[in-house]
Amino acid sequence: MKSVKSLGIVFVALAIFTICGGTKVDAAKIKISKKSVTMSVGQTRKVKLKGAKKNKVLWRSTKKKVATVKKGAIKAKKVGNTVIIAKYQKKLYRCRVSVVDINQKKEQKTAEAPTYYDTGVKERESQKIVKREEQTTAKEETTTKAPTDYTKLETKCGDVSVSIGNNILTLSGNGQMQDVFADDIPWNGYKYDKVVVQEGVSYIGKNAFANQNISSLEIKGNVTIGAYAFEKCTNLAKLSIEGNAILGKGAFKGCEKLSNISLGKTTTIGAYAFDGCALALVKLPDTVKEIGAFAFNGCDIVELTIPVSASIDLNSFSTKSLSKLTVTKGDGNAWDYTPNVSKNTPWHNTEVDLDVIINADVNYIGERMFYDCVKINSLTTSTSMNVEGSSFAGTNNIPRITIKKGSVGIATYTNINSVYYPWNREATARKTVTLDNSISEIPEYMFSQSNSYLIVSFSSNVTNICSNAFAESKASIFFSGSEEEFNSITKEADWDNGAAVNLYYTN
Repeated sequence: MKSVKSLGIVFVALAIFTICGGTKVDAAKIKISKKSVTMSVGQTRKVKLKGAKKNKVLWRSTKKKVATVKKGAIKAKKVGNTVIIAKYQKKLYRCRVSVVDINQKKEQKTAEAPTYYDTGVKERESQKIVKREEQTTAKEETTTKAPTDYTKLETKCGDVSVSIGNNILTLSGNGQMQDVFADDIPWNGYKYDKVVVQEGVSYIGKNAFANQNISSLEIKGNVTIGAYAFEKCTNLAKLSIEGNAILGKGAFKGCEKLSNISLGKTTTIGAYAFDGCALALVKLPDTVKEIGAFAFNGCDIVELTIPVSASIDLNSFSTKSLSKLTVTKGDGNAWDYTPNVSKNTPWHNTEVDLDVIINADVNYIGERMFYDCVKINSLTTSTSMNVEGSSFAGTNNIPRITIKKGSVGIATYTNINSVYYPWNREATARKTVTLDNSISEIPEYMFSQSNSYLIVSFSSNVTNICSNAFAESKASIFFSGSEEEFNSITKEADWDNGAAVNLYYTN
């Protein structure tokens, strides 16, 4: 008999465990105790999130000047309307709060339910009062959702002061903004079309200005822009950053009119940062070190300036209309491209003729940067540029090349690496190299081993040709001067060692 009782206890325990489903709380059973309340100034009311663990619930008020909340305890501050939001397990639960003046008779009658001894009558009257409160709150909330005539605001967001006046929203102070919910932006509906971020503000919160009707943005100091901070600001046309900046993921995603950007000393451009923008001319500062995935996706960029030190992702760009590329020195070592990335750069995927300009202070081009870029129609570079074997591999037939005097020394040309340079690669079509008038000396091995398709053109500004400059070359030399002027140029021994050059005078 004792064993039968024990077995029964086990079955009962199992049944209870099965019915209760362990300790896991059903999310559908989590409810806020009050969906709307009417309070008088100074009054405190308690709201609970039923079914939730108290220490896991985050409470906040959309208008702290009207009412505050701490652990569900609502404190009425002044007449007005606000919404108390409880966040639990990534879900939001709302309670509408209307704060009234208790001294007004009409509101006092509404706020105080009459006393009845008949419980049925009391319950019905109580329900009517609650219904009137909900209708009043809903009506007032509808009015405050779209404050189209609001032209002024003074509030705080984290450490940052937010003010609106003269159609401008200004962020000031020292420190960081708080992240905000995209559907609950405190200044949503206010009238302003320009945002100015003063020096001292170090962080612009996530979603802070998403979907806002602004046309320009000015950032004065050093700042990190949170994820999606200005997403879908569809009228934003101009962005100006003066200091150092880090642009978070999707910071300006979907700003379909954004066509004018000045990025100051930006160092990082996050994934999707300018996805879907109207950028045709993009000038990246030398400080840019990292460009994330899809950062410029959907931007039909025609002209691009990029530092050699910037690392890019496989899908950072999607344009196929790039016609001009300017390469700057950057702030650090030149980046070596991986095979996959090199084949997906905008200068590789362009479908139009491309003009490439490499600034005179660039002294190194990373591996595979221009690997197999067959659309290069012209190249302007300098005598300072050093290359790797794969830097220009596959670009054998660039038709027009201009070489200027470099500003950071002379590249090292040897009889081994001279063939790595785009003008000496084994051509199958005619290409012309023009030495700018700033060049007075043709370095050693500069045109060695070039084939008969190469034409080298220079003027009497050249006063010295170093040894082996045209070693084993079959190039044609077009000298813009007379034979006498060419003979007056100093030519070191073996300048044309083993060469079979054709010499033409154009004067």
